[in-house]
Amino acid sequence: MDTRLVVAIVIVVGLPALLIGYILLIEAVLRLLPGRWQNRLRPWLWIAPALSFLGFFLVYPTINTVVRVASSTATHIRPMLLATSARFMPNIST
Repeated sequence: MDTRLVVAIVIVVGLPALLIGYILLIEAVLRLLPGRWQNRLRPWLWIAPALSFLGFFLVYPTINTVVRVASSTATHIRPMLLATSARFMPNIST
């Protein structure tokens, strides 16, 4: 069987099953808590999967990009910036 097919099946079947299991688990845990804590924690526990996906797909790549740019040797950026500034401001000597 093609590995892409296996990955697609795992994603299509496994991810919804994981989320349903998470919902059932948090509701079971919330039933054990006093009513006051149930009302406080339920919204945060329901939104936790969405926040984790948001963090994984938006925040992590942004931080990774910043770290990669900061850690790379930026020798190719300086000549490009000088050429750009000279084109837009001809009085600047390079």
